[in-house]
Amino acid sequence: NLNYTHRVSPTLSTLGYTQSSQYYGGLSCTTFGGGAGFEWQPKESTYFSFKGGPQLNASTGKNQQGFAYNTYFTVKLPQRSQFYVSAARQAVTGFLGPGLWEDDFSTGYRRLVKNTNTLLFDVGFVNSTTLTKIGSYRGLYFDGSYTHVIHRGISAGLSFRNYTGDSGSTSFSRNLMILSLTWTPNVRPLFQ
Repeated sequence: NLNYTHRVSPTLSTLGYTQSSQYYGGLSCTTFGGGAGFEWQPKESTYFSFKGGPQLNASTGKNQQGFAYNTYFTVKLPQRSQFYVSAARQAVTGFLGPGLWEDDFSTGYRRLVKNTNTLLFDVGFVNSTTLTKIGSYRGLYFDGSYTHVIHRGISAGLSFRNYTGDSGSTSFSRNLMILSLTWTPNVRPLFQ
């Protein structure tokens, strides 16, 4: 994936991107796409972004085409916290089950606890669409995460996510726990 961002003004940036994914298993298909978008921060406490464009599957994916997008809105709240909403339609890489497209909507709350710890809780809905021979899935997810800044630009995180849904006539529940170590050079604090 390749992204390019150009700052037009102190509050507005434009962006362009390309992306590709490889489906494995029963699909064995490659998808390519690209698009444009913008990031807008009209004031310190409010941020909105949108990007989207065509996504094309190779002939092994039945040349299926679609429009991929990603949008995100966040607003700062009192006591060093944030509320956010996001929605996306993206090519799927088969994490929850087979699928060519995944629609995702989530909302959440993030709070900085002390100066080095962040708590996050969110809830969302996910739905996939597929080729007719392969079943799709849909369901809800809940997640929580805790991040601790070890040193400026270096943080450790622990997150847990639960998916509950169905794939055709079969119900499923999946749990995912991720331990991460993140390094971000030239980092700017999330809350100021």
